[in-house]
Amino acid sequence: MIDEVLKNFESGDVLLLQNEISNLKYLIERAYKMGMRIVLNPSPVNKQISDCDLNKVEYLILNEIEEGCDIHKVCKILYFADQKHLVKWGRPITGDHYIKMNYGPVPSNIKNIIDFSSDIQRNGNILYTVVEYDSDELSVSEINCLKESIEENRKLNFNELTEKSHDKAWNKAELNNPKGISYIEMAKVITTDENMLNYIRANELTDQIHS
Repeated sequence: MIDEVLKNFESGDVLLLQNEISNLKYLIERAYKMGMRIVLNPSPVNKQISDCDLNKVEYLILNEIEEGCDIHKVCKILYFADQKHLVKWGRPITGDHYIKMNYGPVPSNIKNIIDFSSDIQRNGNILYTVVEYDSDELSVSEINCLKESIEENRKLNFNELTEKSHDKAWNKAELNNPKGISYIEMAKVITTDENMLNYIRANELTDQIHS
């Protein structure tokens, strides 16, 4: 079917592709051999895109929020999202232990998932997942805080994110301590609401705040 369709095109014609279509690798190879100009939107970044020879693509069209996230940016976006949700709703999104590292807080359990789970793979420095996103796993408030954090931090570079994450909570923690950064200290960075702080403090003392 693909070959039959491509018979109607010739060298110099433009082929516009989206990663979500099937047989993407074959389409790129065939169009390249024909001398066609290939334009590709690689979103969503997944295993299929890593199997393609992107050197044969003339133009890449990237979605606004898919510049590519490395592990450093993912960890910082999650940190700030957890911080936002914590002061708004009294609990974080992930419930993870954020360890004080030289380049900012790192969620220990999520870092292990990134490093060892077959569901998370890498294309160079870019992380991608082979698992479909399930919106039922997150509440509306969690999704909103994640979106806010992505919007606020996605354009920050490595040094800017590191500096931003070196907040008062990070400064008070002990480097590489497995107990992690205190959630109450994370909350104090952006709120002085004593009722909320007492609620978070009570949950932290009973360990109800961690997943």
